[in-house]
Parts: sequence; structure tokens; C-alpha cells
Amino acid sequence: MDGRFEQTEAGGNIAALLNQLIGLNETSIGSAGVQRAIVQAMQVAGYRDVEAYWEHLQESQAAIAALIEAIVVPETSFFRNPESFAFLKRWASQTGRQQAAEAPLRLLSLPCSTGEEPYSIAMTLLEAGLSAEQFQVDALDVSEAALAQARCGLFSDYSFRPRQSVAASLDAIVDRYFQREGERYRLSDRVRSPVQFQSGNLADPMCLYQTRPYDVVFCRNLLIYFHQAARDRAMHTLHRLLKPNGLLFLGYAETNQIHPDQFESIRYPQAFVYRRVASPPTQGNEAAAASTVPPPDLPLRPELPVAPKTMADVAQSIPVTPPINPTLPSAIKPPRLSPPAAQISLSDIRSMADRGELPIAATQCDRYLHAHPTSAAAYQLLGEIYQAQGIDKAAMQAFRKAIYLDPTCVEALLYLALLYEDQGHFAAAERLRQRVQRLTVDD
Repeated sequence: MDGRFEQTEAGGNIAALLNQLIGLNETSIGSAGVQRAIVQAMQVAGYRDVEAYWEHLQESQAAIAALIEAIVVPETSFFRNPESFAFLKRWASQTGRQQAAEAPLRLLSLPCSTGEEPYSIAMTLLEAGLSAEQFQVDALDVSEAALAQARCGLFSDYSFRPRQSVAASLDAIVDRYFQREGERYRLSDRVRSPVQFQSGNLADPMCLYQTRPYDVVFCRNLLIYFHQAARDRAMHTLHRLLKPNGLLFLGYAETNQIHPDQFESIRYPQAFVYRRVASPPTQGNEAAAASTVPPPDLPLRPELPVAPKTMADVAQSIPVTPPINPTLPSAIKPPRLSPPAAQISLSDIRSMADRGELPIAATQCDRYLHAHPTSAAAYQLLGEIYQAQGIDKAAMQAFRKAIYLDPTCVEALLYLALLYEDQGHFAAAERLRQRVQRLTVDD
């Protein structure tokens, strides 16, 4: 951010806040656009001074929500990029109907904006011959205003632009599923009933953390607004949210985020759809494990896995430091001002992580390591923070450095063992567990 915001500490803090909360890549909408949105939010809140506004943000969840509303600009329409829905209809009429005969299909739309995309998904499945009882569409967005509008199910002509993109078929769909109310269109309950809206943020590593995986996920034209670290976390989350062989729809500018070990491309023109690989590759050695893209669903603070009986006694003797809190706050919290890097301690950094300020905590931990490059405890903490963010490859590297600096670092050994085990590298995990057992028995 440039101009008067960048020149103030408060302006930098607001930029860091947006970076943390919604993964905002400022260049995606331009510094001027970000500044205009901040000024708009300041004026609505009754502030003219950026320092006073920053203080207000630290004390008001409503102010943070209003700031996010000012930044997020909905851009959506029914059946946008119609090739995606053409493929979805083809899949639903074949594979989808077979799966729905056993259990209702689960689909996810995020961000759902004002509802056009999730409702388009529902209409596509109905057109494919499924009943409303055979599927459920979950729809998430960070904007409460957009969600409120989506729940109303009332749309203007603008939501159907451009009609020529799906030819005459859209007119037939409008006649079938909408009722004219003056200058607007009311969506039928048949389409609305299987769609459930809720607040959610893909930039949050805990997004839908305890939700059962989905058959289909639409996440189009969101990653382009994220900075790279947020994109990496988001792709990890999307992988976690999909069933094996589940379908992921992306925007055309986001296909470079796909990792071939996790997703395979489905050849269908302009659909930009990928299938989650059913199982990750497995190797029996640590070198192969280091290059494997990490799978999802690791807890923030792993506990000792099931092991031979002797490990039960081993676990009792392992010293455990206070964990990073595995439950992130449901309400968005602003980052607190931190002391200068030269003064910050590992305890301060862990406190940031416990508050859910994971990107800032990771940055501070990197700075700490520049000043203390041989600190095994710092590398262990950095590994925990990366793992909490879902960046498991970086977490593994940090844990390895901690173990290199301190071969007796039991917790780092256990973290790394669990990561190996979760990737299917059971031999490497067992070797690390044996090291832990020898260390604790010797103690």
C-alpha cells in the first residue's frame, strides 16, 4: 500500500490485518482500490484519522466486518462460465446419479457471493434428473451482506448477464425456476431448499475443519486475490474438503496452483475442472517423503499415535509445552501490535499463534531465527505454526532443522513422525518413534 496509509504505522497494521484475515494480495485489485475501500469504511464508521480508525478496528468486530465488506466486491452471475456447468450436468447425469442413489451428493460453493453460483449448481443438478432430496449445496462467503441477499432468492436482470452465454437455454431455465415480481425474479423453493448458506473464509486454515468431505467443490476466481502463502493454504484446504475422486472447479487464471500429485486435469474445453487423486504416492524412505505434497487433515497439535505397548510408558515421560490452540476463534480477531523483532521472545510468538495470528507469528519466528539461527526451539515452533496453517512441507523442513540442531528434541521427532505416517511413510515414522523411545528410556 502506498500514499498516506503506507507512511503510517496504523496503515501498515491495517494492511497486515487484511493480509491475515482474507489473504489479500494487494496487487490483485491495486493499492488505490484498497485505499479507496479503507477510506470508505473509515467514513462509514465516522473516522477521518487512520490512527484512530486502527484503534477502533482493534476493539470492534463489527468494524472489521465492515472493512471486509468494503474490500470484497461481488462479481457473479447465473451460469457464469457455462462450460463448467455443462460438464457438471454431464457428470451428474451419469456418475452423480449413481452416487446419489446410495447417499445424497454433497457440493460446496465458495465464495458464493450473492448466491448465483450455488443456485446455478442446484438448477444444473435438477436439470440432470436429480431430485432436490438427492443433493445438498453448502455455500460460503465472508460477506454477511452478500449472504443475506443470497438467502432472499430475489434477483435482477443483472444476475443473468450475459444471456447469450448460454443461448436460449437460460430463458427456459428462467421460466422453469423463477417467478417475475415487478422488475425482479423470485427463485423457486425447489431450487432454494437444497442450498444452505453460511459465513466462511477459505483463508482460515480451520475453514469447515470438522465437515465431511464433498463430492464437488466450486472455488472459482478467488485464489487470484490471495497472496501466495494464502493460496498454498487454500489449496491444502480444498484438497482436504474433497473426497477422493471428487471434482474441483477453478477459474482459468488459477489452474497454475494445481499440483499433479494431488489433482488430475479432466479434459473438457473451458471447464477448468480437476479430479482429486484417490491416494497419494507412498515410498518407504524419508527422502521420498520429503518431496511428497502433504495430505490434509492433520491436527494442529498432534498427539502420540497408536504404537507398541512400550510406547504407552514412553508417552507418559514426554515433556509437553503448551500447544498452539487448535480451536481458532469463530469471530475474526485483529492482530495485536507486537514488540520490535529484537525484543520479541518465543513465548510472545507462541501467544500470537494461540490467538490465531498464524501468518504474523510465522513472520516473527523467521525474524527470530535470523537473530538466533541455531535455536532448535524456534525451528520447532515454526514447524508447529506451519502445520497449523496447513503448510506441511514447510513444517517438515522446520522440524528436521530442529532435530539437526538438537537430536534429542522429542517433540519435533514426534511431529515429524506423525507427518510421515499421515503421508503413508510408515517405515520412516517408525524409525523416528524408535529414536523417541530410546531417548525417553535413557532418561
